[in-house]
Amino acid sequence: MLNKTEIDLSVNQAAAACGDMLRSMRRARGIRLVTISQAVGLSIAEIDKIENGCMDTLNLENVIRLAAFYDKRLYIDFRHSEND
Repeated sequence: MLNKTEIDLSVNQAAAACGDMLRSMRRARGIRLVTISQAVGLSIAEIDKIENGCMDTLNLENVIRLAAFYDKRLYIDFRHSEND
């Protein structure tokens, strides 16, 4: 079982990876934050925080909204840990 520090590290790594993917998709398509904001109902500041891996705005509902904007689906994959 993970301790609090290990869980926090895993969460921060997942948030950073998610934000990086969302930012990469936006930049690859040349889309401005204001365009996404209007389409998904999140503020520019919220989207910016998500893209920067801030956990206070990163939740499943927001990520699913953003994924849908890019015509993507969110999948969560539970894998066995190295200790299993």
